[in-house]
Amino acid sequence: MLTYFIRNKRFLFIFVLIISSMFFINANEKALWLFKTNGRIYSTPLVTENFVYFGSGDSIFYALDKKTGKEKWHYQTNGAVHSSPALYKNIVLFCSSDGILHALESNTGTSVWHFKAGSEEMVDLWDYYLSSPTVKDSIVYWGSGDRNIYALDAAQGTIKWSFETAGAVHATPVFSNDKIYVGSFDGFFYCLSAENGSLLWKFNTIGAKYFPKGAVQRAAVVNEETVYFGSRDYNFYALNAEEGYGNWNYRHTGGWFVAPPLVYGDYVYTGTSDGHTFYCFNKQNGTIIWEIELKMRVYGQAAFHNGRVYCGTFAGDILGFDAFTGMSQFKFVTEGFRENYQNVFTDEGEYREDFEIYGEDYLETERDLHDLGAILASPVIEDDVLYVGSSDGYMYAILL
Repeated sequence: MLTYFIRNKRFLFIFVLIISSMFFINANEKALWLFKTNGRIYSTPLVTENFVYFGSGDSIFYALDKKTGKEKWHYQTNGAVHSSPALYKNIVLFCSSDGILHALESNTGTSVWHFKAGSEEMVDLWDYYLSSPTVKDSIVYWGSGDRNIYALDAAQGTIKWSFETAGAVHATPVFSNDKIYVGSFDGFFYCLSAENGSLLWKFNTIGAKYFPKGAVQRAAVVNEETVYFGSRDYNFYALNAEEGYGNWNYRHTGGWFVAPPLVYGDYVYTGTSDGHTFYCFNKQNGTIIWEIELKMRVYGQAAFHNGRVYCGTFAGDILGFDAFTGMSQFKFVTEGFRENYQNVFTDEGEYREDFEIYGEDYLETERDLHDLGAILASPVIEDDVLYVGSSDGYMYAILL
């Protein structure tokens, strides 16, 4: 019977809406604190023992007290901070849209060093993110809109090597077994030597009619000799991490795979953009274990906690599903959702007749979605608290 319910999309979608409404009020009562910025938050926070670090579209990088949400310090940059931070000893690293990789003292926000790459670029309206730095063995690996992948000394910011692609690199490099894995807007996925940046292999995505390059926008995940990532060609890929050949791929007919995958146990979890679907795959062969139809896109990576998978959507909500069945168990909505829900949805939860999500006036549509408090960031869970930022400018701490 359970198998039937999971495979029957219509029943499952209705069931999800019913269960979600049951959790609506209780979930929102669990907000521990909120912190307001003056810009949209797309980046994923870095949560440490005492601090929550993150950037905002207001060009400011923030450090908050983890328990109270009070500001400890902030650092003004000259560009939107849509890069997620990384930590090296007492240095916190991130980049801004002015093309600078910043290194700050983590307790005070004092600048330690900065590295200026070439000109940064926003490829299109849906290119929301900047590459985030990855630190391993005192080296910072980072991608840039100037088409390069960089390796820098983490203590001083001096360059070790660079590798040029044919497109903007806004995906976050991933380190595994002395290799760097990263995709580019040129439609290739690259495996480089972490030591010297030499090309070990590259994989050309399939492409699609309207997106022939098959751009790789976000980070990959390496797990048990397989590298998993999504593309704008509607495909989700699983490649052999050593040699770059395909293990399997899944094509969704209606939307990009932008969200970085989450691998947990035998499963891979990821969402789609315009397809409004969240998937649980068997990581070995790509078989769909379960799938959920949603109201909006998923761009952020999911998080696993106590048997649940949590993800954010462009509808301004955090949803929690049973990791093994896909049954809805949790819902939290943003302040933007509370204030602007009626601009997009009816009381019955359907799109308003005068709202066209994929119509000609897509610029206005995007503004409406961001006003909902769209969640493009990936949630981070520490000690039963979920931390996530939103397009409504708030950073949230939510008790699970």
